[in-house]
Amino acid sequence: MNVGIIGSGINLNRHVRILRKIQDVRIVGHCSSCVSQKNLPGSNDLDHYPDPDSLIDDSDVMIVADSGYLNYKLVVKTLRKAKHVFLYPTVVRSANDAMQLVKLAREANALLKAGNVGSINLKGLHGMITDVSGIKFIELHYYKSIRQSSSADSIPEALLINTQVVHSLVKSPVLSVKAKGLSMLSVKPEIVNARLDYNNGCAVNLTCNTVAARDDFESTIVLKDKCIKYDFISHTLTTWKIQHKISHKDSPLIIDNVEIEHTDPLFDELSGFILSAGSGSRHQTDNECGFEPFMLAERILEKVRKSVIQFT
Repeated sequence: MNVGIIGSGINLNRHVRILRKIQDVRIVGHCSSCVSQKNLPGSNDLDHYPDPDSLIDDSDVMIVADSGYLNYKLVVKTLRKAKHVFLYPTVVRSANDAMQLVKLAREANALLKAGNVGSINLKGLHGMITDVSGIKFIELHYYKSIRQSSSADSIPEALLINTQVVHSLVKSPVLSVKAKGLSMLSVKPEIVNARLDYNNGCAVNLTCNTVAARDDFESTIVLKDKCIKYDFISHTLTTWKIQHKISHKDSPLIIDNVEIEHTDPLFDELSGFILSAGSGSRHQTDNECGFEPFMLAERILEKVRKSVIQFT
């Protein structure tokens, strides 16, 4: 499978490293619309294409590793040439953009996949939940150090990371969304709280704070007979299992701590996508294209824009 990469810097290097671990993959080269080849650390052993059209023509699969609307236009061009595309939701600006890409992929009989941002490892967490339909409540706290939150896109990206976690756990339509935002230092919200109610009865509460003193990302998941707390940074997981029929002298809780193995989820995403592209499978549902978390994040942001409180 011939693979081309649109990207630069750290993003390019990460995808190259993962692709080189996947069998039957040949990286034909890379290009970037905004950075010269000399400024791409670690990419000197790859063929550099100054023209993205030539790279698209030489590739069966295109990996779009960078964000930006200019890359969205390259994705449109790639799909119109009936080439498979792996990208990130940060390439699109709106739900309409995302649906336009899905439409183009279907017309071209090409595979399209939006990957997860934030390098979140959910495999270990999923392994501790035998039945996600039993999840009754989820609480997510995402705090990003103010020193790391230099861009205006910090809250949209933080929300997207959270909605990707939720989407992987709750397999039900969203019934209602309530959200509020606070602007502490600028005209745009830096703190967002949202409440999501799902058709299956699950409730989700999430908080994103991009002006925090330190990084922190934790989840609490409540099921019928136990609670799970997972730290996405330290990869530690704690479960509280409820014992209903016990002696009054005994604690109703069985507490267990587990260290989750940290693996790069990008390997599973890319290898699965390339395997599907090589197998000839082309039919994709909207859910399989991977834009649902982006749609939900946009829905939350729309609520925030109408209710933001400014302290500036």
